[in-house]
Amino acid sequence: RNMSTCHALRHVRCNARPAARTRANTAGIKRRYYAVHASALVKQGADVQKDVPSLSSLPAVPFVNSRGRIFPNVAEGSGAHVFAVFDQFQNLQFIGFSKDLRNSLRTLLVRVPLYTFTFKHVDLPDIDQQLMMEIRQKWLDENNGDIPPGLAPAGADIWSKPIDCGNEMAATQRWRAVLEDLSGRGIEEELTYNEELIKDGLVDVAHTHLSDEERSAMEDAMEQQAGRLHEATVVVENTPITFQLSVQEYMRSKGGVILKCELVTPEAETTHTIVLANSDLEQYGATEEQLVERCFALLLHFSVNRDTKEKQITTGTFPASYFTISNLEQWYGDLAVHTLGGRHDVSFEDVKLMGELALRGEMATHWDWKRVDKYGPAAEASEPALGADGL
Repeated sequence: RNMSTCHALRHVRCNARPAARTRANTAGIKRRYYAVHASALVKQGADVQKDVPSLSSLPAVPFVNSRGRIFPNVAEGSGAHVFAVFDQFQNLQFIGFSKDLRNSLRTLLVRVPLYTFTFKHVDLPDIDQQLMMEIRQKWLDENNGDIPPGLAPAGADIWSKPIDCGNEMAATQRWRAVLEDLSGRGIEEELTYNEELIKDGLVDVAHTHLSDEERSAMEDAMEQQAGRLHEATVVVENTPITFQLSVQEYMRSKGGVILKCELVTPEAETTHTIVLANSDLEQYGATEEQLVERCFALLLHFSVNRDTKEKQITTGTFPASYFTISNLEQWYGDLAVHTLGGRHDVSFEDVKLMGELALRGEMATHWDWKRVDKYGPAAEASEPALGADGL
């Protein structure tokens, strides 16, 4: 069965998780966190148009959470689910029905990893085919009636059936490739192939079921993560960017500190290591936490690939999993210096003021921060000062 061949490839690990840092608004963050991860229960006999949330109103939840697990937080007492799947650009790819949402998500992640990044779902007490089909139709109508690839005739088999490789050897090789493809997604839980199917040349992940103890531990971990997170809003190029973040000191020396951070947005949950030198804090006149928040706002502004732990870093890839302030300066030049050193912690009143200034055409002068030194490639490209003899 080639069990030994794949055994070493079954486990993919994430970076270590940050420890706790709390704020006064922890309770509010918990509510927002669970709003992203939980789903309301749609009761039988519900009016689809009135009682079922629109697809756009539901939060997008990452397939793989920051602990490297696939663990949807379904409503208590639910026995069936309608769920929608989106790619990394938040394009609708599939709408499905499930009695076991966790295993359905694991299956689709293995079959179509390139198109399974976030999902949205509603839960039902039990299977109600009529209601579930009405919910799907409501969401399709909301998608302008466009049929997502996973429901179209040309793509239905890819989503609904195991990967057909023809024979056991080819299937084993494909399983290796699947795990390699998923290694960059931060998966920490065990993924094991279906032994009976692989003998027939078919690749699919084996279903697993969490014990009450495992489920309770996962729920406790999610609650602990909610307690660590705080919400931050940072302005980049006149646009407020909001996200959730936790920061933990990993190692401190006379010259600076290494911080382990957890970044949570509706699209993904990722972990990062940032190196801050004492000179960075002095240069930008900011606290460690302020500087970290501004760093992540830059990454989100530029839609940087946030998970580079398992990937070979090339000259065209920002090292988002482990970086320094100098990296940001070299990559993003004036905008990085501007963002890291200006007034960027904002309140609702600040955002309101920015809108008023923009309407009056005064935004540019209000945020006119000057760069006085050169950093990164710009400094290397500048001409050296020449003496009287040109030497």
